[in-house]
Amino acid sequence: MKLTERWIVALAVFLLSIGVVGCDLVSSDDASRTPWALAGLANRDVQELKLRHGMLHAATDSGLYRTPLDSEVKWTTGGLQGKTVVDVTWREDGAMLAGVQHENGQTGPVLYKRATPDAQWTPFDTGYGPDDYRHVRALASIPGSRDTLLARGMRNVARSVDGGEQWTSVWGGWDQIGYQAPLLYVSPHDPSVVFAGGEASNFQPYLVRSPDYGATWQRASGISAGGDNAVYAIIEHPDDPGRFLLGMEGRVLRSTDGGRNWTLVYEPPQYTYVFDFAARQVGDRTLIYAAGSENGTGAGRLTLHRTGNFGESWERISYTAGPDSAATRALALTEDGGHTRLYLGTTEGVYVYRP
Repeated sequence: MKLTERWIVALAVFLLSIGVVGCDLVSSDDASRTPWALAGLANRDVQELKLRHGMLHAATDSGLYRTPLDSEVKWTTGGLQGKTVVDVTWREDGAMLAGVQHENGQTGPVLYKRATPDAQWTPFDTGYGPDDYRHVRALASIPGSRDTLLARGMRNVARSVDGGEQWTSVWGGWDQIGYQAPLLYVSPHDPSVVFAGGEASNFQPYLVRSPDYGATWQRASGISAGGDNAVYAIIEHPDDPGRFLLGMEGRVLRSTDGGRNWTLVYEPPQYTYVFDFAARQVGDRTLIYAAGSENGTGAGRLTLHRTGNFGESWERISYTAGPDSAATRALALTEDGGHTRLYLGTTEGVYVYRP
């Protein structure tokens, strides 16, 4: 072997050892891929992403879409076309519920149900609130309970204990106004612990916590941001129950006592709004991703931050191919065969980042 060839081989081995060549930023099943790519649904406003049984579901401003995750992303329609679907959840019997948001002046059902993935959607909101105050901003089911469901109204939490046939407002009131009411979160470690949050009509953020599957609620402490703000997202440490991060407007808070009390840990630059979190395990480290938008608007630049010490320090992840003016509303992380994919539901479609 010539000296030049030896140097080329040695350089290749060195680059492999430090992760420059063959690193997991580029999927080995397609070397032409970049870390960032459009994963479909271009120009659609993606409200929420949900994973279930190997399928990624996207709730958008033009209906539901779904794609299997065992192959290339191939979106197919999931019904409710032409409607703004804000969230979906599943009962223990497999029935799927969807919440729909109407534009000002529009009327119609706000809850739909289908019994199987291929069944027709039917209105399912007869027992959901007074006629003039039927709003759905988020949905959640309680793992292990077929019949207990939760929903967010404008500034209330509604609860059903019969699978969605009847609903009772358990916090706030059907007629109360809230400008942002997106947060509804069930602890993955203890499903009796539930959080709800948003922004009140006086532009103040709030977070409430239930210790009993949504039956009763108490306000959390330390949420005030000293002005106009809102609560958008929460995540619990995957391996350390009771430790949470909270995403707000230009702030990330942390709780170490089960979500009862909160303190500021991060103020991202450009007053970034944090709309969702996702977590992955890398060796003995837990990485938390926080996504949102600069200045919080749909025209603000997409942002993605990461922490490896649960909020003590953060880094911003740059992208080489992505929307310059899109807010990230939702994250969904998948790991299969050594490949990690972080799907970002944005106001301009679904993007994928391969960390």
